[in-house]
Order: sequence, then structure tokens, then C-alpha cells
Amino acid sequence: MPSLAPRASALASLYRPGRHGTHGGAAGIRISERRGLAIVQVACFDAESVKRAEAASGLPLAAAANRSARLGETSVLWAGPRRWLVVAETAEDLAHGLAATLAGAAVVTDLSHARTVLLLSGPRVRDVLAKGSGVDFHARAFPVGHCALTGIAKITAHVHAADAAPSFEVMVYRGYGLAFWEWLGEAAAEYGYEVA
Repeated sequence: MPSLAPRASALASLYRPGRHGTHGGAAGIRISERRGLAIVQVACFDAESVKRAEAASGLPLAAAANRSARLGETSVLWAGPRRWLVVAETAEDLAHGLAATLAGAAVVTDLSHARTVLLLSGPRVRDVLAKGSGVDFHARAFPVGHCALTGIAKITAHVHAADAAPSFEVMVYRGYGLAFWEWLGEAAAEYGYEVA
């Protein structure tokens, strides 16, 4: 299999660390790009193949709709019926390993080069996300461990409530990374935001 070129950030031309937007008081939101993640989609054929894939891989694939699970440093995010995103901070070839392990039980697709992933945190992060989406991001409706495929500012996004800080991981198609970044800067400006 041919090797892919080293990953380059889709945000390289706009990513400027520092404080932006309103400058009074503490920043309402902190933004950082998560680079170098392995992102693999696992799609099973039927309920039986889900069981076989879970047993073979040890991954918690039977999570309910719009939920996530963790296995060590690996997150498993629900992405549709019998479909999940496996996200890991690893230099290993996660996609090839899963493809070998899950042969006959699931289709494995490496999406690592195809996504821009941002980590958003801070006291106003839920307010910023709510500006662009119809999803209720209040802590009661979208607690830690929840995830959703939704539109934010008319851009398809996979949002994951990563921890109670609050912090959210937002994945968008790499080709929409710049458009999402521009929207995010405008939406967060009134609260002040810090780019890490």
C-alpha cells in the first residue's frame, strides 16, 4: 500500500496562538487543534458482526446512540447505526491493525488525513457551540460521554463532550476546516478566546 504524505494542518494559514476577541477578563473559550490523531471508522454489517467485532477487538462497540466510550487512551464515538469512530493518540497504524483484527466482521476506513479536530474548552464553550447548532449543549442535555453528528454553521461536525471541564472535541471534514475556524473565531469573539 502506498504511504501517504505527512499530515499538514488545514488551519496552518490562519492558526495564530494568543488571545483574540474581547480582551477584558479571562478568556471565555480556549481553542487548540489536535494533530496527529488516528481516526478510523468501523462499520459492521449486522448485530451479529457487531458482537464479533467487539469480541475480536476489545473495543466497546455496543455503546448506545450518541454516546462514547473509552478504552485506555482510545475513544469510541457512535457515528450511526452499527458505525463508530475510533480515535487514538498513536503513531501505530491503527487502521491496518483493526482491519486485520476485524476482517469479515466490519469495514475499516482510515479517516486520519480527512478530519480537522479542535479541542474547545472554557466557561463559554457551550454558548459558542449553541450559536451554530440546533443541538442542546446544556450540561443536562449533553453531558460528558455524549457525542452527536450535527451541523454547526452549516458545516457537518462530530461533537464529543470529552470531559466535565467542560471541553468538547469537534471534528469537521478537513476541506471545511478553514471555514469552521473562521466561524468559530467570529462566534467566540464576544467572550474572548485563547488559541493554544
